[in-house]
Amino acid sequence: MPVDEAAPRNPLGTYEQSKVEAERLCESYRARGLTVTILRPCTIVGPGRLGILEVLFDWIHRSRRVYILGSGRNSYQLISARDFAEVCVLVANRGIGEDFNVGAGDFGTLREDLAALIRHARTGSRIVSVPPLFVRPALRVLDWLRLSPFVEWHYRTIDRDFYVDTAKARRLLGWMPTDSNVAVLCQAYDWYVTHATDGTAENRSPHRRSLQHRLLHWFP
Repeated sequence: MPVDEAAPRNPLGTYEQSKVEAERLCESYRARGLTVTILRPCTIVGPGRLGILEVLFDWIHRSRRVYILGSGRNSYQLISARDFAEVCVLVANRGIGEDFNVGAGDFGTLREDLAALIRHARTGSRIVSVPPLFVRPALRVLDWLRLSPFVEWHYRTIDRDFYVDTAKARRLLGWMPTDSNVAVLCQAYDWYVTHATDGTAENRSPHRRSLQHRLLHWFP
């Protein structure tokens, strides 16, 4: 850490493998002389874009315990939808056929960022660590049975450091991220709370939503 653009690509599941295959396709067109830019963002978060974070927001909104694998002292970088949109515009205007890692410039540990979000939400939630040694195999089985919203990427990486080197994007594109992890989490959470009761917070990404909500009621 931090991961730079030359780091080996080691996909964990089919979704990640599809990204690698897409990059190889882009590279094949580069070899033919076409200018193709590859952007590698950290997890993109923003108002209206929740994905698996809806589970977290639901726990906090209901003042439930927030379960994390391990101590939470690992750094886990996000990026706001706004910052990612900005780098997309810069790439389109400059036409640079390079690979770029992009992520928030300001992020703390997972526990620190979640604690800040809970303070912002002003609910009774508290962070509870669970042992990865025992919980990870259970999540793997639930994933295999399609009974959990958490896929391999989530339970294999969430308790480990993951952040990228954005120096290349800053240098060649003049890009500068503006939203911190905490800021984008709070923005997305506020959007969720506003829309949770009217149905418009329904996320359309494939996270097995009906099963997700059933599982939520298993936790105190």
